[in-house]
Amino acid sequence: MISRKDRKRSSHRMLWASTRGALALLLVMGMAGCDELIEVENPNNVSEDDLGEATAASPLVSGLVARVSFAYGGTLLVQSAAADELTWVGSRDAWQQLDFGNVSDPLNEFTDTGCPIPSWLRSAGSATS
Repeated sequence: MISRKDRKRSSHRMLWASTRGALALLLVMGMAGCDELIEVENPNNVSEDDLGEATAASPLVSGLVARVSFAYGGTLLVQSAAADELTWVGSRDAWQQLDFGNVSDPLNEFTDTGCPIPSWLRSAGSATS
């Protein structure tokens, strides 16, 4: 005689087997509708030759202005927290370090972006001039 526990295990196995079969069938049917699964075409792809045209000047300048604003805002936020112009409230230890005036920690996640963004801006700005 089969115990209740064995029947339950058997029914779970059958359910899992049928679920795997259904998932495999769905996967095969889904893949059948995809001719080129990995090929992607980017309509906004810009070649290097296109950047030299006069029509590219406005988007390049807009992008640089946005990056300068981002860098300035990030720097201003860090300096404002360290100078007690902003009040730190929350659970992030890095902001608490800034609230105590510690801006020299190289592992602080908010002060470590102070150099890479302006450096990128300098190289991008000289490339567009």
